[in-house]
Amino acid sequence: MPVADDDFYETMDLMGRVVERMAGVYSTPHDFGTGDLLHRAEIHTVQAIGDYPGLSVTALAGRLKVTKGAVSQMVGRLLKKDLVERTYAPGSAKETQLHLTERGQVARQGHEAYHVKVHGFVKECLGSRFNERAALYREVFTELESILDQMESLKPRG
Repeated sequence: MPVADDDFYETMDLMGRVVERMAGVYSTPHDFGTGDLLHRAEIHTVQAIGDYPGLSVTALAGRLKVTKGAVSQMVGRLLKKDLVERTYAPGSAKETQLHLTERGQVARQGHEAYHVKVHGFVKECLGSRFNERAALYREVFTELESILDQMESLKPRG
């Protein structure tokens, strides 16, 4: 049975509101225990460096699936905030490695604690309903992700 236009547009409006609110949550910088307000990309870079200490900028860019230039800029900001340090790779006068400073470790631990708290809250709110609907949620979000991928081709070029 086809979806009525009213149901379709109501659902699209609801999805738009949810996406906008999520974007707002993700775009708001947070203090993860260092006194610095860190944006999502910054703390995820800190997290990746903490998870894989000693990475080069090139390897980190590959892991984060962003350009080397973007990682270089991000690392520069994190160096200024004393969250990351850059050292030379053993036996090399050119290749550098990235490591977290003590402040970076604090931010990483704060980020992990934040995720535990947020995920715990959502899990508590959904309760057993999540387990009953998990496969449906994955199916819906996978389908939406595919639609978004396809929508990229619909963007006006300019």
